Amino acid sequence: MKSEKNRLLILICRLGSIFLTENPVFVAPGCEYSKGTGFEEHEFFEAPSIRKIGETYYFIYSSIVMHELCYAVSDSPTKGFSYGGVLVSNCDMHIDTYKPAQMPAAYGANNHGSIVNILGEWYIFYHRHTNGTWYSRQGCAEKLNVQKDGSISQAEMTSCGLNGGPLKGKGEYPAYIACNLFTDTPSVYVGDNRFPKVMQEVINTINRIKYICDNEKDIKAALDSRLPKIDMSSY
Repeated sequence: MKSEKNRLLILICRLGSIFLTENPVFVAPGCEYSKGTGFEEHEFFEAPSIRKIGETYYFIYSSIVMHELCYAVSDSPTKGFSYGGVLVSNCDMHIDTYKPAQMPAAYGANNHGSIVNILGEWYIFYHRHTNGTWYSRQGCAEKLNVQKDGSISQAEMTSCGLNGGPLKGKGEYPAYIACNLFTDTPSVYVGDNRFPKVMQEVINTINRIKYICDNEKDIKAALDSRLPKIDMSSY
């Protein structure tokens, strides 16, 4: 957070078989020490990991704004990282294909995860938030587009995940996979009962299954309910 001087930076060190072999070294700055680094507004906050694609090392982390996972690149795992961009935002900030770039398309909060190579393709695994709280989380995944120059385009949130294409236009789908959920009052972060919320296996005030709650009474009933697994085939 701004003004927290103890949020210096992220460090990395090389380990031997049983002990530290080198002193920790700087990798990326925290918010109080980012001026002039290129990390401004996307400083390191938490959840670090490192991957290698070709000869390039990718440092993956959750940034100071919390709803996004970002990356930095270097030709060494211990030095020289430069800010690369946003991999995913759990409120789709910065995406402008269907909305203004700075308009949130879901109610986000903190984000954790990293990238994984599956059968030669790269994917981002992350989470978004359900039940209108920072502490109820739904795992998600999207395919990434790694460019020839090594840059990675931000993944747009979808309802398709690992399906390999759009959902078929027939049959029924559970409402909790809805990727965009917002009203005329946008908000980057969850926590306000004015906004609709993705729920999972809950019941509303008229005893019908409801996966998206849009008023405070339904939200309270949903949070108070404890239902077993529901067979949706009869609905």
